[in-house]
Amino acid sequence: MSVLPVVLKARTLHTATMIFLHGLGDTGHGWAGILNTIRPDYMKIVCPTAPSIPVSLNNGMVMPAWYDIKDISSDNSAIREDIQGVEASTKVLQTLIDMEALALKDAGRSRIMIGGFSQGGAIALNTLLRANDKGKLAGCAALSTYIPGMMQRSDMPDLKGKIETPIFHCHGEDDQMISFERGKLTSEALSNLAPNNEFHSFPYMGHEANQEEMDLLQQFFIKHLPPLLTPVDEL
Repeated sequence: MSVLPVVLKARTLHTATMIFLHGLGDTGHGWAGILNTIRPDYMKIVCPTAPSIPVSLNNGMVMPAWYDIKDISSDNSAIREDIQGVEASTKVLQTLIDMEALALKDAGRSRIMIGGFSQGGAIALNTLLRANDKGKLAGCAALSTYIPGMMQRSDMPDLKGKIETPIFHCHGEDDQMISFERGKLTSEALSNLAPNNEFHSFPYMGHEANQEEMDLLQQFFIKHLPPLLTPVDEL
């Protein structure tokens, strides 16, 4: 059963959209509240909530999750992550992007950012990899996350062309859920795939977000989604 996303309408005329996916066990409400404090007035926020499924990592407990995680300690991505679930959630995000592109009319994908925390960030990055030929988005925010299925350098994705979408990537150096080593490996892969990629690491930060990170994300919004001189009429 799908859950309607949390939607925060733009405070002024809608000319940009951020679609942001939460992490394991969370809902869209928490991140909608955080993003509401840093968004420009013309930005609409869309924060979907994942369906509730049994999560193997948590002894089969049912909770919101974009895909099943089987064994967080495994170095084998086939054992660690449910890739079929990743692809299913990627299609959900792609559908949301298409809907927002219609709402933004001629500006389309160029005024849409995607992003996510942890599992949600993994879906956002996978969407960039899967839809690299559909046109540039305004940006992607990948917080405390990884590229699904990539556990070592030999797993790095090989794309025909570079990712043009700017990427904002952050990771805590004390993250106990997704190791900083995996964060650095993700950063290395993104640097090879996307010329416009920035990586920020935070000492003493665990699997969480902090204010410094949010301040940098706000700057990323302003840099890559500045006000439009000619506004886009919302449907």
